[in-house]
Parts: sequence; structure tokens; C-alpha cells
Amino acid sequence: MKSWKFITYNQLGKQSDVCRECVKVHEDDTHIIGCLCDGLGSPENAQIAAEVATDTVIEMFSTIQSSGDITKNDVRQVKEAVVTAVKTRLKKTAEEKKLELDALDCTLLFVCVFKEEDIAVIGNLGESALCVIGNTDARLFGNGTLDGKAVLDDNAVQRLYMTIIRLDDNVKGFLLSSDGLESEVYYKGQEYVGKSAEIYFNVVLEEDPQKAMQEKVAELTDDPEAGFNDDISLTPIRSMRMCAPSAAENLPFCIRMSTSAAARRGSSAACSSTPPREISSQPHCAEMTRRRPSRRPR
Repeated sequence: MKSWKFITYNQLGKQSDVCRECVKVHEDDTHIIGCLCDGLGSPENAQIAAEVATDTVIEMFSTIQSSGDITKNDVRQVKEAVVTAVKTRLKKTAEEKKLELDALDCTLLFVCVFKEEDIAVIGNLGESALCVIGNTDARLFGNGTLDGKAVLDDNAVQRLYMTIIRLDDNVKGFLLSSDGLESEVYYKGQEYVGKSAEIYFNVVLEEDPQKAMQEKVAELTDDPEAGFNDDISLTPIRSMRMCAPSAAENLPFCIRMSTSAAARRGSSAACSSTPPREISSQPHCAEMTRRRPSRRPR
């Protein structure tokens, strides 16, 4: 079983008095759960929505003791459970605070690692990004654009991207980033993972990770011409040692990172967010591939 190290980092935007985002990590003997939510209403309501949604997602996954409880169900059922839990809690909060429910809409971004099984569940609804960082490649999961509502949308279940990955020896961990670092860590609606993603990811190895992250982010936000003016939230979650291959070889819908193809093409952290190709020996498993874009966006 891997050991893990993580931090959470949140910084107010230059024009903000209240942060619209919430990022938290929960760890116990069985899980490590990271969640980042971005409220879409007024600053005060957005903060409420983001915190309620973050707490709800963490609470829900912390009660699931085994990844088998997820994989034995259709993935849509799990997505429905997540969206329903968040909507129910937001509706209750709106009633208690006498707010319109639509004022509490928010995005969802999460990863739940089942530590004893080396399995991770990943979900994304909105414009934030979750990067899986490997030894030789990186992969962006569920990156998209937000048009209208998020978790309160009638089609939220269909729009919630969710998958399960096997944490083999190539997986170093995860980087969750809000869209405040869009064009630095990733690009909305595109497949490129910035090389700086691993720099933020490796901050957890510093003697003072919080200070190191603050200094790294300040390199962007202190530059008035850089355009990084929004709230910024990050959480790197890093494995601290290798482990034996997982017993998740036959998961019905998993994605497996591969070192072989990536190693032949070099170590720069560009990757693909297109549907991964199937492996003939495991028709429901997919191998992580990466592709360098023909043009790097600015």
C-alpha cells in the first residue's frame, strides 16, 4: 500500500473579497479523498455552495469501504448517487438560509483513492482540471467547458465525467486545479497538460510546502500582465513510495497508465484527453496515451 502526501492551497483573486472556491482533502485508514468545488453564484452564495458540495462529496465517498462497492454497480448509478447527494444537501442549505436554489450551483472535481486496493475514482463536472501525474506522462481527465448550470443542471448526471483508474507503479498521484490556473496547468476544452503541472505537484516534497506553493503561485499573480486574477485553488496528492501491482486487473471500467509507449516518446508532460484506445486482452480497460498538440495555445 502506498503512503501519500498532500496539501491544499487556496488564494483569493485580485478582485475578490470572498473566495468562491473550496478545496479539501480527507484521509483515513481506507481512503484519501480530494475535492475541489467552484461556486457559480454571487461571492457569498458561491462560497456556501462550494463548501457544502465539497463536504458532501467527501462524506459520501468516506462511507464507501471498498472500490468493489462502486465497480459492482453501473457507473451511471454511482454518478447519480453523487449528483443526488450534492443536490439534496444544496436544496436543504437553500431552505435553511432562505436562498434560491439556483444561487447555490457549483462545479464538482474529486478523486477518491482506496489505499489498500490501489484504485482511484475520478470525477469532474465543470471547468476545473484533474491531472493524473505519471513517471513519464500526465493525463487530463474530464476537462471541458461550462455552458450554463453545473451540478444543478437537469443533465448533470450525464455531464459528470467519471472513471476508475488502477494505480500501478507508473502513477505518482494527482493534481486538482481550479480554472484560476487555466493556461498554466491546463487549457479548457483541450488536451494539453502544461509542463508546470508537475512543478505544482512536486511542491509537497518541499520542506515548507505551503510557502513553496505560495511563492510559485505569486510568480504568476504578481505579474500584472499575466492575467491570473481569479481565485486559485490547488491540491497535489502524491504517492510517496512504490507498491506491488494492484489486484484490480479485471475491473470492468478502468483506465490503466502505461509506461511503455510514453517512454519511447520522451518525458515531456503533454497528453491526450480523447477516449483512450482499448487493449485487446482487456476490452474494458484502457491504456493511457499521450499526444503532443500541434500548436501550444497561449
